[in-house]
Amino acid sequence: ATIEEAVAFYNSDAFNNSPAGQALADADPNGVGIRLEATQVEAIAAFLRVLNALENIRQSIDLLERSHNRRIKRKLARELLEQAVHETGDTIRVLQGAGLHPQAIPALQEAKRLTEKAARHVKRDRIRKAIAEQKKARAFLIESR
Repeated sequence: ATIEEAVAFYNSDAFNNSPAGQALADADPNGVGIRLEATQVEAIAAFLRVLNALENIRQSIDLLERSHNRRIKRKLARELLEQAVHETGDTIRVLQGAGLHPQAIPALQEAKRLTEKAARHVKRDRIRKAIAEQKKARAFLIESR
């Protein structure tokens, strides 16, 4: 049901005793296969969540930029904006699901709010502001420590 549970499955006896798990163990010079500590399972899941969120943000920005093009029809612009709303909502759920990067959440929520408003009336100024909020959220995810 969660990314953490998916990673934990590949660390389980059920997987490690399966044909695929045995094949991994056979390929491992130590014959172990996958054996992770609980903290490693959580770290891998967090990494996957952030990758997922970054991809959602990339897609949202792309959709927003495409909707900003004055040459496309309003109906298509609305569809692109509605998809951007969905992607942004997914980004928020993915990060909140593990309490990751809470400082990015307000920027994502604002981007979603602006995109929802832009979708109702296809307002280009709101689209530009939503793009800026998406980029602000992305910066929180990729900042170096």
